[in-house]
Amino acid sequence: MTVPAPETPLVPDTPSRAHRTTVALIWRFEHRWLAFVPATGQSLGAATRDGVIERAREALALKRLDEPDSSDHLRRPDVSDLLRHSIPDDAQPVTITPAPINPLSLEVRRAIEASTLSTEAIARQLNTGHWVILRMMDPFYWKHSLVTLRELADALQLTVQVTLIPAEEQARKLGGTGSAGRAPRTSGSAP
Repeated sequence: MTVPAPETPLVPDTPSRAHRTTVALIWRFEHRWLAFVPATGQSLGAATRDGVIERAREALALKRLDEPDSSDHLRRPDVSDLLRHSIPDDAQPVTITPAPINPLSLEVRRAIEASTLSTEAIARQLNTGHWVILRMMDPFYWKHSLVTLRELADALQLTVQVTLIPAEEQARKLGGTGSAGRAPRTSGSAP
């Protein structure tokens, strides 16, 4: 089976994004949408077409985070990849870019992992559920509140430092754009 190029890319083919795109194959199976991302070797599922594309973008972003120099630009799967993952002949190729990763979530993860406390112990100190701490560490979570960050910093015996910088500078630091095509507007650190 050969995989044709997608007819319409999901993102404009601009020089800043072209080197960050790859192809995913998506298809409907019973009541779910499934995807195979050759660049990551992962098969994913979601309830909707948009949902499976977003999961594929997140998988690609995590791979790029772990392997920033990977060169999988529009890598086409070979037949053995397709057979191994049971890709149907009617799978639709779509062009995807990595989902934006929140640098604040990465900093929260770094601070928690550097501490001697477990996420469960931190949740008890904050009088909240364990899932709240895990969500704050999720690289695709963008709704951190300053109040919660301060409480987390207190639990870790750290302080919160917020720096506002021009969006263009942040986009250059992250090597692209953030959520909804713009650079994330805040960043923080917990020294």
